[in-house]
Amino acid sequence: MKLYFMAVFYTMTSIFKNVIPTVYHKYKTVCTNDEKAELLNDYFCTQSSVDDLATPLPDLHQSRYSHGDVVITQEDVKDAITTMDPFKASYN
Repeated sequence: MKLYFMAVFYTMTSIFKNVIPTVYHKYKTVCTNDEKAELLNDYFCTQSSVDDLATPLPDLHQSRYSHGDVVITQEDVKDAITTMDPFKASYN
């Protein structure tokens, strides 16, 4: 019996591995991946949007630390960008 359920699980996960389920939103069925992506994008944008135009800025105190006279040229930025791998995740 255990082997049967393992076979069913393997078959189902391999069949549906790359399928995003159909989404129902506001009485509308969203089927295509583009529509689903747009719907999720809209949702997350509304969750992360903050209307803080009337909020006063905090009083920031002068820092004890200084970087001195640091000058960064356009060439420095270009050199830094060309050394980055756009297919590799950044980390600290």
